Amino acid sequence: MTAVDASNQLGISVYLDFTQDKSTQKIASRCFNRQVNWLAFFSSTTYLKSSNMKTKSLLLLALIGSLSAGVFAQTTPVDQVKQDNAQIRSDNREIGRDNRDIRRDNTQIGQDKQTLNQDQRQINADRAVRNADQRQEDRDVKNGNFVDAQKMDAARRDEDKKINGDKVTERKDRRALALDRNDRNQDIKARNDERRERNHVVAKRNKDASHIR
Repeated sequence: MTAVDASNQLGISVYLDFTQDKSTQKIASRCFNRQVNWLAFFSSTTYLKSSNMKTKSLLLLALIGSLSAGVFAQTTPVDQVKQDNAQIRSDNREIGRDNRDIRRDNTQIGQDKQTLNQDQRQINADRAVRNADQRQEDRDVKNGNFVDAQKMDAARRDEDKKINGDKVTERKDRRALALDRNDRNQDIKARNDERRERNHVVAKRNKDASHIR
């Protein structure tokens, strides 16, 4: 890490020590991990607008001190390109992990769909039995065979209970499918975000490389 990078990291770490806003801390931490220039980050926040004067003064003194470390240590184009390449490799690893997560999500979604199809086939089979029992019951009643009609009525009621249980299982499996689809969508979004960041760094790397003589 160069002196400029160190000053950037110090600036953001000082900011993290002072700010109590959770969302701002999360953004600052991400900038810290990616070695984003602290001044660019600091100018995009609204922390100073809500801080008291004492906190403002301490924060500004700390940030100015961290900036002074980088003023006199200029990063060479070669060093900058190396840093960009390291970030690109890191982004590529993240993209690879996201792609693996997406493949696992797709596999799980396929299994969920197969389970739902099995649930529906079971419901249809139980309905067919229930309907057959109902028809037999109707014939027994028509013929005056009330003893057999009562047996068919009991059998039909049992099939209704099975169908209701099948429907409960199907609803659970549908919820599982919806959750897996949501996970996949989040993984796709994360992968696309990483790709955009990687492409931005690639463009920056190419621009930095053009300064090498």
